[in-house]
Amino acid sequence: MNKIKIHFTDYFSVSQTDLSNYWAFNISLIADVPLFVDPFLIFNSKKPEYKELHQGILLYLQFLSENADPNQEKGLMKSWYTFSEVKQNWLWFSSWTNQGHWLWKDFAISLNRNLSSILRASTSQISESPHLEKLCLLDEWVWKDKISDFTTNLILWYLLDYTQGFAIKYLPDNEKGEFIIRKAYFNYETCTWVSQKYILPYHNREFVLLTPCDILTRDNTWINKSDLVDEVADGLVETLPNEQLRAEINQYIHSQLVGIEKPKKKEKSEAAAKAIRRYPMLLDYYIKRKEQSWDGAVRLSVDGISATQEWFNDATHQIAFEVAKNPDTYQDTLARSLFFKDCIENKDIYTVFYDKAWNVRIHEKEIQLLYRLVFHGTENSVDREVNNGRWPVDYAISMWAKDKTLVEIKLATNSKLRTNLEKQLNVYQTANNTKKGLYVIIFFTEEQEKKVRGIITELRLIINKDVILIDARKDNKPSASKTGL
Repeated sequence: MNKIKIHFTDYFSVSQTDLSNYWAFNISLIADVPLFVDPFLIFNSKKPEYKELHQGILLYLQFLSENADPNQEKGLMKSWYTFSEVKQNWLWFSSWTNQGHWLWKDFAISLNRNLSSILRASTSQISESPHLEKLCLLDEWVWKDKISDFTTNLILWYLLDYTQGFAIKYLPDNEKGEFIIRKAYFNYETCTWVSQKYILPYHNREFVLLTPCDILTRDNTWINKSDLVDEVADGLVETLPNEQLRAEINQYIHSQLVGIEKPKKKEKSEAAAKAIRRYPMLLDYYIKRKEQSWDGAVRLSVDGISATQEWFNDATHQIAFEVAKNPDTYQDTLARSLFFKDCIENKDIYTVFYDKAWNVRIHEKEIQLLYRLVFHGTENSVDREVNNGRWPVDYAISMWAKDKTLVEIKLATNSKLRTNLEKQLNVYQTANNTKKGLYVIIFFTEEQEKKVRGIITELRLIINKDVILIDARKDNKPSASKTGL
């Protein structure tokens, strides 16, 4: 098996030092990196160019607000509100991998409907500035992936200039080319998006975008819905300056918990969520609190970048090897899944799933990204999040229309694991016209292992045929004992 090229520095004539000096993240060009752009980091930065970016985002939102006519011509709505995912930055946060998708009608309608609420901070003077992320707080169906995608599109001109500057300074002529980029920037005089020509790095006939590390984060936007609910449940109301409003909201939350002697976190969160819907001004006070604790956003960004570089880069270099080809998609998928299992269990890849204190730090979708690496070099089509009407399956590996194998990747901690094992893959197989499928399940403790094996036995599934069980425990590995566990 031959080791393969993975990162930007493997494909281009530059070093990690060159990228670090430019403060650009060393992306992978074979699988997306689990990082995304957080607009709060742009707002919070002291850099003049980032201040300009934040003002540019607000200017565009203001433009949309001033032209928010419910009878607006559909072509203009599509032009102003819908964008493709910028796949060329090789960053991932949505579940659609590096194939790109559209910020479509649901997002456009939600943004249009909530523009006045998003921009209200400029007149309410509660928070320092309006924030696009407020849309996530207002609409439960708008998630952080769409916020990140929309932000990336609004700052695309900057990322293009940033990457062009690097290409001109560091890359030889045969590693860069001229590209015309659609919707590069917005012309407020003509109210249209404009194309522009750039000199950019290219790989496989496609341009590549670099992103500065200091606007990237890993797990969530600094302003997010789950944190809002936690803050309200844990005492945000006590910080409100209006005594009458404090008392009124506290009384409402208390009324939702009447009869519950010792409310659990879930019950407190449900009461807090109801209070947020009843008193929407809580959103602005929450955002103000997040602005005041800005150092936490910076710390999470730095930690996320460091953790991603450590676990993702270390893991990819060991997992991304050529695997012997097999003419049948099921046999090929099985062989590659067993290779993935071997890397985790016997080549110490399991260690990158933990932080320095040996707490699990990996997410299910990050495991899915790593799994994609074992299909490098395959002649089969490897499609992620294929949706044929019954919700997307994690992977569909196909050779011909009639030779398709589906793969679902789960952590043993998944609360719906038994239901998924019993029904999910069968539903996907029917929707995709195939009988071939595999589950890949990763466990981290002895208790999780016993639970999973019990479910497998009950459902009469066969290990290494229907299910690949991967042991990522830290307490039963030789290398773990050497580290003092």
